[in-house]
Formats: sequence, C-alpha cells, structure tokens
Amino acid sequence: MSAPVSNEERAAPAGMVEGHHPSVAEYISSRRIAERYDLTFASTPLFGTDCQFVDDFLPGPPAKVVDLGCGTGRHVLHLARRGYDVTAVDLSEHMLEITRSKLDAADLSRELRARTVKADICELAGLADGAFDGAICMFSTLGLLKGRELRLRALREARRVLRPGGVFVFHVHNLFRNLAHADGRRWLLRNVADAALGRSELGDRLMPRYRGEIDLYLHLFTRREAGRLLKGAGLEPVRVMPLNEARDGEETRAGASLRANGFLFAARRP
Repeated sequence: MSAPVSNEERAAPAGMVEGHHPSVAEYISSRRIAERYDLTFASTPLFGTDCQFVDDFLPGPPAKVVDLGCGTGRHVLHLARRGYDVTAVDLSEHMLEITRSKLDAADLSRELRARTVKADICELAGLADGAFDGAICMFSTLGLLKGRELRLRALREARRVLRPGGVFVFHVHNLFRNLAHADGRRWLLRNVADAALGRSELGDRLMPRYRGEIDLYLHLFTRREAGRLLKGAGLEPVRVMPLNEARDGEETRAGASLRANGFLFAARRP
C-alpha cells in the first residue's frame, strides 16, 4: 500500500492561482505521482492517438509551440525531436525535473529546441503575447481546473500567447461516457441532482485514491460545454474528434458525443 501524501506535500505550490481544488495542489506537489506517471500510463493507446492529432493540426516545424501542463514531457520530447521549438509549462517541479532529464538524455536541451517554465496555466505572465504558433493542453489537464471561470482563464491565456492564426489542441474526458455502465449512471444521476441543488457543478467528480495516492478532483465535459468554453475564450473550433472506447481512434458510431471516451479538440485564434 502506498504511503499517504505528507503534510509538506499538501502545501499549495508557489505560483498557484486561487480557486484550484485542494486535491490538485496535492497532485502537483507529489513526487511519487510524478515518478510513477510514465509507468502508470505506458500502455494507453491514447498517447499515440493524440500525438497524431497534434501532428495533424499544428503548423509544421520549426514552429514555436507551448505545452500547457506538460507533465513528464511526453509531447515535449515528441515535438522537440520533430524539430519544433518547444516551451514546456507545468506547476509541478517534480514533473518538470523528469521532463528536463528526458530532454538532456536526448541532447535536446543542448540543442536549445526545448525549455521548461514553472507556471500555472491560468497565469502565464512570463510568456509574451502572440509568442507561439501553437499550443497544446493534453490528457485532460483542463479537467483539473475547478469552475468555469478558472477554465476560461486558462483558455484565454492560451489564446493570448498564440499569434493570430495560431492553433490550440487539447483533450478532455466525456461526461456522458458514464451512461455506459451502471456505476457511472448512478454517479451521473447523483451529480445531476447535486448540480440542480447548487451543491456542485455538473461534471465535477472526485476520483477516489487516484494512483493509490489521493482523491483527485476532475471535471468531465460534454462536447457542447467544451465548444462553448472555446468560443467564450475567443477561439474558433476547427475539429472535434470523439475518441472510441480503446482511445486508439475516432468513435464513428451513431451517438458519438455520448459514446466517446473523451474528445480531442483543435481550435484557432482568429
């Protein structure tokens, strides 16, 4: 059994803006989660699917791309190897350490193709307006942001750092996928009731003992909700890909917005 997260790890990381769920501070501060991240997700087909989606919609190298919530640098390494100029942003120093070690091992830091920045994706004051040709925010990083205003703030920051015509690619989990199984339907019914009574937001969920460590907040999206957020942030949707159950391709059956195991979005700054 994993040891509980220490009191020291529960302190909110420096630079974290107000409004995040307390469990997200624990997640960001946990060295164990960062160290086990790659092993935990080594077998998921989503990593190949979203890399292809990113490749399809980003402008070609040597374009400048920012990875918002880069984690352990999976996309950073992929893009830097392809010749992109990549800026990796995360609030977890532990995640950034792993990202830097991967870049060093591949000689990509030495070639100045990638750099890391410790920052909250809701507050990117260190990044200039219009500095990037593309931005990505993968593996439901947006779902870690509690409340519509915090999510809008992150999307508006993504828009700000993009040049006009720049592309934004992101991934979210699908709320309605819970309809596919009995436990999910029961949870969704409770969530709808709680939202109607003002006790929580529709789509807010606490993932129990996430990776054996913490009960982690995660917001689940509908396709329409994500599209409205984009428009509210001044970004124009270009493509939505509903993911199939295995997350190794597109869900093409009828009712894809309900069946999808998440969505990949591409949008553009006008």
